[in-house]
Amino acid sequence: MITEEEMQSSPELDELGFEPGGRTRRNRRRRRRSRAVALLMVMVLAAGAAWAVATWLDRGRGGSGVLAGDKDGQTAILFMIRQADDPTRRSDMLVVFALDAAGTNPITLFMPTNALTEIPGHGLDLAGRGFQFGGMRLQSLVVDNVLGIVLDRDAAMTDAVLGKLVDAAGGLDITVEDTLIEPGGGVAFSPGLQKMNGEAVRGYLRYQGDGETELSRIARAQHVWEAMFAAWGRLGVGALAEKFREIGSEWNEGIETGLTPLDLAEFFSAFTAGSPADRIYTALPVEPVSAGGSEQALRIDEDQVGNLVSQYFAASIPKNPYLGTRIEVLNGNGIPQIGEEVALKLIPKGYRIVLNKNARSFDFETTKIVVYSRDERSLGAARKIQELLGVGEIEIGTRAQTVVDVTIVVGHDFEPRD
Repeated sequence: MITEEEMQSSPELDELGFEPGGRTRRNRRRRRRSRAVALLMVMVLAAGAAWAVATWLDRGRGGSGVLAGDKDGQTAILFMIRQADDPTRRSDMLVVFALDAAGTNPITLFMPTNALTEIPGHGLDLAGRGFQFGGMRLQSLVVDNVLGIVLDRDAAMTDAVLGKLVDAAGGLDITVEDTLIEPGGGVAFSPGLQKMNGEAVRGYLRYQGDGETELSRIARAQHVWEAMFAAWGRLGVGALAEKFREIGSEWNEGIETGLTPLDLAEFFSAFTAGSPADRIYTALPVEPVSAGGSEQALRIDEDQVGNLVSQYFAASIPKNPYLGTRIEVLNGNGIPQIGEEVALKLIPKGYRIVLNKNARSFDFETTKIVVYSRDERSLGAARKIQELLGVGEIEIGTRAQTVVDVTIVVGHDFEPRD
């Protein structure tokens, strides 16, 4: 849109509207026509912009074809929720929702944000810091790496937006199982059935009492999502899509996703189609560990994760004969977070990044792909990695290795994405 300052300084407008030595009727008519044309152009541009935004948010009210039924296997979507007033922007809740190809068998997996895991390009840290370090792209990559699956889509939102969704659904009926005490000694939530608005749900999800871990919060989060599904089920797909559209102004602000309001409505309506008994809730198997200081941390039980994924997410596991190959990434070219770029090429194919650190120097001109055995599986995995990276020389390592199967020393020949 042309600003007032730009109009005043525009030679074209000066020529149309102002002449030294007086104003004639002809000039006035020209000015009126010019203003009418300019007003019409502004109206057309505004209408075009509104249409573009509506189309982007709704994509023709036909969805974007990413949901259950459009592909073999399973559709898995990661929802990341962060606290709106947290300047670090770290994840406060990670939830994977999944449906099979027929749009049935709804599964909800909670992944603790305090679970210790390798964050590609950053090293060992809490899983929820993936968003803090690299936004939704890195956060999804962290979840893919932990579970060994490929997520189809993702969405990030603040708990303030979640509160708006609660209010749009008319509030939630949630049964509080125990008395929850505030830090100062007062009662935060009393036991029994509670009718909670959006602000109350935000407080309920944030609450973590003395002696509790994030697992206690996850147990309460299950009650919130079950109540949300019940409320959304009463609305139906069309009305639910309208509720999502009502907060459309939040897109790319409080909400970050490539999904449309109709996509979300279609997907979550499938969760409400059956009875509560049809919905499966589970959590990543973890146990508390000491992380030093006041920070709580949880250790992931790798064996149990494998069993959980085989049971509920087998259809989302990528097909790769070298599935689960454990990879160490060493930064040999000095480009910050280069390990994330390597991970973007390898994790979606079923490889696992288990270690990230710097190489002994940043002077490696050529990328090295080091395996520790001459068997066909090891060499085959190395050749496939070479193909995916587009660079690299394969070498046989001489030192015994039990933690990783392949070491990649990233050289200056590796081209990160723009």
